[in-house]
Amino acid sequence: MKKLLLTSLMMFTVLCAFSQNTFEIITVGTTYSAEQIKSAMLKADMCGSHFQTKRNKLEFNDGTIVEMKSKTELAEEKIQLPESCFISDETVYYKAIWSIAENNLLLKGFDNEHFGTDKKYKHYNSTKQ
Repeated sequence: MKKLLLTSLMMFTVLCAFSQNTFEIITVGTTYSAEQIKSAMLKADMCGSHFQTKRNKLEFNDGTIVEMKSKTELAEEKIQLPESCFISDETVYYKAIWSIAENNLLLKGFDNEHFGTDKKYKHYNSTKQ
């Protein structure tokens, strides 16, 4: 009984330690499990993907949605990242199609079927706002 209690306590502590992520899984899609998403996100270097005061929304090819926490949120949670990991709220973060490879690496793709070129994408974003 003591071993079970001790093991449970240790697992809870580990989960609490890993719960201080720089991202939040909003929706789990149809292909990847929450564990796969979390593992891939923890492996990835997402420096340069965090806005100053707003969240950056990443959409996966299976409907998964992950939001990168803002610098403000991370500071409130006492999570420190290098200053180079943050971008201005006005910076255009090009929408990508995210996916997870078999080796649990995060992949970033561009939707060239709808936009064709960076120029068309920039024009789409500038007229959208």
